[in-house]
Amino acid sequence: MNTFPLLASSSLGLSPQLSDASLSAETVGAPSRQFMPAFVPAADPLHRIREVRLEQEMTLRSIACRTGEARAKLAEEEMQHADLSLTRLHWWRRMLDVPIADLLVEPHAGLSPLILERVRMLRIMKTVASIKREAEGDRVRRLAEMLERQLLEIAPEMHGVIPWNSVGQRRTSDELGRAAEQMICVDELVGL
Repeated sequence: MNTFPLLASSSLGLSPQLSDASLSAETVGAPSRQFMPAFVPAADPLHRIREVRLEQEMTLRSIACRTGEARAKLAEEEMQHADLSLTRLHWWRRMLDVPIADLLVEPHAGLSPLILERVRMLRIMKTVASIKREAEGDRVRRLAEMLERQLLEIAPEMHGVIPWNSVGQRRTSDELGRAAEQMICVDELVGL
């Protein structure tokens, strides 16, 4: 088994308490026959793949179905301490449709300005679609349609955005929903 001197561990940003034996070819990301991301014990995460995927409301299942990748493999890769190759990071960048910098930024830094602007545009488009749906007069509807056309000139990918939900009313944090009012027998749930 090839090992690297302890001096290499400090230059790689690894914890100094790692022994020479723990720095094998597998732990520093050298290719192996079977894919298994290396896990580097570090205080700081190496990437934000899972966080970005959740922000985009994508499931591992949908990515696995779209790509044919195994869901377990994707789950391992999105662990924040999984040491992925640059090629694999670019693969995730394409799947999540974000700049690669968004996958590498510290978690507390938030989204990149480009993605944040896209999210804001989406919210505006949903509001315009809601105004179009709820408009009672032709004048308001025409203004909403004009605003929609102008927004589509800026961001054509927003075509077909659905309006905000209009059913019901938002509850305050101290109110309970209808589900909390109904008694449910646990024995019935077991049979499901």
